[in-house]
Amino acid sequence: MRVVGALIFAILATAALLGVPYWTTNAAPDVRSLVRGDELPLAERFVRDMRSRNYNDALAILEPAHRPADTAVFRTITALFPARHEDGTRVTAWHKLSLSGSETTQIEVFYEFGKDGAVRGIFTIFRDASGLKVRGARLESFTVAQLHANDFRLPATALDIRWAFLAVAAVFDVLAFATFVLCLISPVVRWRWRWLWLLVVLCGCVHFRLDWSTLQFDYQLVNVMAPPAQFGQVIAYGSWVLSLAAPFGALIYWSKRAQWRSEEAGAADIRTA
Repeated sequence: MRVVGALIFAILATAALLGVPYWTTNAAPDVRSLVRGDELPLAERFVRDMRSRNYNDALAILEPAHRPADTAVFRTITALFPARHEDGTRVTAWHKLSLSGSETTQIEVFYEFGKDGAVRGIFTIFRDASGLKVRGARLESFTVAQLHANDFRLPATALDIRWAFLAVAAVFDVLAFATFVLCLISPVVRWRWRWLWLLVVLCGCVHFRLDWSTLQFDYQLVNVMAPPAQFGQVIAYGSWVLSLAAPFGALIYWSKRAQWRSEEAGAADIRTA
């Protein structure tokens, strides 16, 4: 019954993990709630000034060394935005680096316009003793087709290589999760070592990555990943990437489990004698 229960749990956990791109949208999660500081309001004010054609105000927000000679470039940026209010904004990346009395923050924001697509802005905000300024801003527009070009789709043919990768990923995760449950409830491993084995059995080594949209793949021989198979996205609205790592942790556990059982049986015989 332990093995059956562990397998049921492993199958459900694997389906939940590998099914993430199938039942979620391709849009990256909004990390606005994690943003700290006044850099984001400054970037939003910069865009607001450009959209309302307050170019002199937008120019004043820029760091002096990075100000353009005139506001012609701002007119190009203004033309990227549809002539209506956005349906919503999504902060998809936020990174802050503090170094010797200064801070550099990079923020990625998507302005979403429904059927009119979206505009992405990547802002670099710099802070030092003189104050807070926009050091750089890169904006580009995306059509709806471009935004959904990398939406997750199951392979259309049975001979597609992605089915093989998906099958291997499912086997790796089922093995890792089932081993985790059995290690947790089995009396074979003593508690003083069991917590360490619970971490080890979920780890995989020799990392393979498959780009689900382009079918390009690469690998790293020295890399540890837990759990051993999962989907993820590197950038907002980017391709889904299937990552695989051989479940060496679970395999080592099973190779040691037979030894532990024989040692336990030998100890029991000694006690009986």
